[in-house]
Amino acid sequence: MEHPDNWRLLYAPGAFKEGREEVADEPRSGCPTTARTDENVDRVLEVLRTDRRLSIHQIADTLHMSTFVVHGIVTDDLQMRKVCAKLVPKVLTQDQKELRVLRCQELLDLIQNEPGFLNSVIIGDESWMFEYDPESKRQSCAWHTKSSPLPKKARMSKSRIKTMIIVFFDIRGIVHCEFVPQGQTVNSAFYLEVLRRLKRRIARVRIDIKDTVKLHHENATSHTPSSLPTSWPGATPREGASDKQNQNENKEDKKIVKSTGNKRKYVEDYLKYGFIPSVNDPSLPFCLICQKTLSNETMVPSKLLRHIETNHQEQMNNPISYFENIRSSFQKQSKKFKKFMTTSDEAQTASYMIAQLIARKKKAHAEAEEIILPALKNCGWMYVNELCYGEGYENSTIIKNYCEKN
Repeated sequence: MEHPDNWRLLYAPGAFKEGREEVADEPRSGCPTTARTDENVDRVLEVLRTDRRLSIHQIADTLHMSTFVVHGIVTDDLQMRKVCAKLVPKVLTQDQKELRVLRCQELLDLIQNEPGFLNSVIIGDESWMFEYDPESKRQSCAWHTKSSPLPKKARMSKSRIKTMIIVFFDIRGIVHCEFVPQGQTVNSAFYLEVLRRLKRRIARVRIDIKDTVKLHHENATSHTPSSLPTSWPGATPREGASDKQNQNENKEDKKIVKSTGNKRKYVEDYLKYGFIPSVNDPSLPFCLICQKTLSNETMVPSKLLRHIETNHQEQMNNPISYFENIRSSFQKQSKKFKKFMTTSDEAQTASYMIAQLIARKKKAHAEAEEIILPALKNCGWMYVNELCYGEGYENSTIIKNYCEKN
């Protein structure tokens, strides 16, 4: 308890005799404010209007005021706070935002008017794939007793060896994928050959949409040159070319589709050299070590052995079981990637509707992945938990296992 001063002891009896009942001090005006005045607030506001990136110290030095007073004026009197700019892929203009709304509305109209519209859309994209992904700390967790020593692992850096993969997929899964050779530039000439191989692949695995297929890809310079083929279903002759040139290009595409030729075939014995048939074209050898696709002319033991001796001399003495393990892991990775890329018709329609809502609100497209996608995941898991714990233990276990698999 605080002891009162001597003057309080002398003052207290007289105050209580006059009728005072409170022991605490009475409110008083205190010292007048000399720094946080209206004039100084206007001075700070005027400086901030000239440059909103100034720090508290810079404002205090400019106005010859203390940083404590300037901070109080900015945060309390002006109610301002420093906010960093949000990084977005592109800053769209008003015309571009309106165009996004128009395109989203057109896609929704096509889905409503043509029920099978999404079945004929093939999407193409490129992505970098690394040789390996370092195991994270969470992935290395294991059960140990109290007496067991703590596990240790060497820190691994990210793989420096990477290759580009080009994937074309539709609503039913992957249609065509291939790896870009090392040192190859993805230009119009290379992309022309990719589209020709894609066209042949569609004719084999998507016979029902080969005449009505619609190709959708990102806006890259190699996707829209004048040298791309015009014999696609629904394609128009390219501008600036004569009718004879367009006819020659169409004939050339047809020749490539019809030409089979005498090609060498893959033999299972080639696995001991580290080669398997290519996923895109079984007539081409694919190296499991460097993941390069060679030409059909190298489909002979002598040339395959020469490739191993020249580029992978340290792998020459490995047994065939070593390459079998690499092949099995490569096939499992391809199956997982194919399963991951499969999208349902309802999910594709929902993505178009979400994109339309974002475009109407004139928000950045990245907000769909930062806000909407986590919110949908949380709502989905809350619904699943309600189903799981609303039933018995056996039924909830079955539902959980089903949700994890799907």
